[in-house]
Amino acid sequence: MLTCSVAQGGLITFLPVTMGEGSRALPIALLATTAGSLLGRLAAGELADRFALAGRLLRVGVCLSMAGMAAELIAGAGSGHPAAIVAGAAAVGVGFGLVQNDALLVLFAVAGPGRYGGASAAWNIAYDAGTGLGATVLGAVAQPLGFGPAFLVSL
Repeated sequence: MLTCSVAQGGLITFLPVTMGEGSRALPIALLATTAGSLLGRLAAGELADRFALAGRLLRVGVCLSMAGMAAELIAGAGSGHPAAIVAGAAAVGVGFGLVQNDALLVLFAVAGPGRYGGASAAWNIAYDAGTGLGATVLGAVAQPLGFGPAFLVSL
């Protein structure tokens, strides 16, 4: 959860900087990340309920998020081809959505009904900490080295 949250936090923080104010693809890429996250959550929930796949989607989600950040890196972290940037942002979103839902299900299963509050708190801490760390760590790397190495850190 934390890894994908770092990637998503860094992406939504720095993609506007790397693409620039005049980019027409920027709002589409940010929408793709958010919509992808929603679709990933819905898919993970449906797959968990219909096919008993709860806990089996974490790796898929992490790999999708990594592939999305790799696409951002290859696309030039904002200066490259807009379609690749949008596709990478969507992959980060879908992967993060899968991980969000599946991680919560795993935490609830491990914790048991008497500890749902603690499991929920752990999930929320990982989400918020990752988003904040994504912005902070990627920014700290981007300042001296540039955005390419910063996006590489999130892989």
